[in-house]
Amino acid sequence: MDYNNFEVEVEKLNSLLGLKLDLEKITVAAEKMGLKVVGNSDDGKTVKVEVPPTRADILHSCDVVEDIGIGYGFNNIQKIYPPTNTVGSFQPNNKFADMLRAELAQAGYNECLTFSLLSFKDNYTNMRLPIDLDECVQLSNPKTIEF
Repeated sequence: MDYNNFEVEVEKLNSLLGLKLDLEKITVAAEKMGLKVVGNSDDGKTVKVEVPPTRADILHSCDVVEDIGIGYGFNNIQKIYPPTNTVGSFQPNNKFADMLRAELAQAGYNECLTFSLLSFKDNYTNMRLPIDLDECVQLSNPKTIEF
């Protein structure tokens, strides 16, 4: 149940969100999302944000930027056309996978998305199996203890 601290560059935050937020607006947006601004650098270029243990979804500073954007309100961001003109399309592999998924669903199959990473407890102890290190891959630096 540790609190995590992240330092976010104000210029990068504003660049990613397309805004010009000052420290006060960043603080208000962060507090709406359950985050706490605990300090900033002397030159005002970085902001230190404290993340409570209840927010296990925040792993990096880019997650803090996303939450500040949500707290600010994406509908409050002015809509502008990008300087480039492009036409979007599906990637061929994604289009094929979507078509295949639809056909299999119509044939009565269910799609099941499972965790590909499990803890020893979930994979062995809870299944009452002996731990076999020869058949499993172990992460050297997992982000959560569940995996």
